[in-house]
Amino acid sequence: MAVAGEQLLGAGEVFAIRPLQLYAVTEQLQQGKPTCASGDAKTDLGHILDFTCRLKYLKISHCDAQRIRGLVASKPTLATMSVRFSATSMKEVLVPEASEFDEWEPAGAALEGTVTAVIPTWQALTALDLSHNSISEIDESVKLIPKIEFLDLSHNGVLVVDNLQHLYNLVHLDLSYNKLSFLEGVHTKLGNIKTLNLAGNLLGSLSGLHKLYSLVNLDLSDNRIEQMEEVRSIGSLPCLEHVALLNNPLSIIPDYRTKVLAQFGERASEPPRRPSQWTLQPCLRFLERDSQNWARQCGTSLGHSKELPVTTEKELDTVEVLKAIQKAKEVKSKLSHPEKKAA
Repeated sequence: MAVAGEQLLGAGEVFAIRPLQLYAVTEQLQQGKPTCASGDAKTDLGHILDFTCRLKYLKISHCDAQRIRGLVASKPTLATMSVRFSATSMKEVLVPEASEFDEWEPAGAALEGTVTAVIPTWQALTALDLSHNSISEIDESVKLIPKIEFLDLSHNGVLVVDNLQHLYNLVHLDLSYNKLSFLEGVHTKLGNIKTLNLAGNLLGSLSGLHKLYSLVNLDLSDNRIEQMEEVRSIGSLPCLEHVALLNNPLSIIPDYRTKVLAQFGERASEPPRRPSQWTLQPCLRFLERDSQNWARQCGTSLGHSKELPVTTEKELDTVEVLKAIQKAKEVKSKLSHPEKKAA
């Protein structure tokens, strides 16, 4: 294990330990006996303890989070963590010791009022997957993961986007298949977000997205968006390139793609910002795909990018016609009501 452990740590590979094996090692270490009874260093259980204390990647599945012990010992080194089918709250994973204290604050925070405990942060954690759990809220335990860049909370029961203003480095957030029904004020929580997956929620309005100026990739598939006017909330976002609206009520409107594009005005025909694509396709693209492939299609850290479905030339021509008709209507309205213009 000593040699294998060093090799695994150096190569960055994943080493799987079954629950029964981990339990057996834990029980052996708790007996207070020498970790190597035979004198053979290769069979020394202490190497396993040393190995687990330097973990960089950890995946836990189908294990009651309240029964997990010693997870916080990996705070200094763990960079990527996945806990699925195991937790009922974020606290259970990120700050299990919080149940012992009435008031706590993360290490390094300005202390105000009565604080009974100062809890160390997850110093190296940049990617956290808590999908497929029974989490209903994004609680204050996120204060302990200040360096998080990727956060997956898909397939939970989250009702409100909250507390994410503490995650200044967050650029990729997956909240797909939760219970979100409104997004008012979400820009105050997601100031630097680039990829946002909101597929499979209860959203009928997009008004809360209009100030997410850094947003590049947006998935709104499988929601309750009915009115084309709702798209105007995202029509002026300067960096938005990839949009998914599949399986919303508005997607059954004839030529809905072109009508959606019309809400983006001149942005619909902008060239991409990456120079290598300037002569290829327009900037704004529609994604018609399975939601599970979202990360791969957008070229995020979850997978590799691939060619995306793009806005066609025919659709762009139709958009130009719709824009011309809209301008003609506006001119006609001004001519018909000169008093409004004077006012």
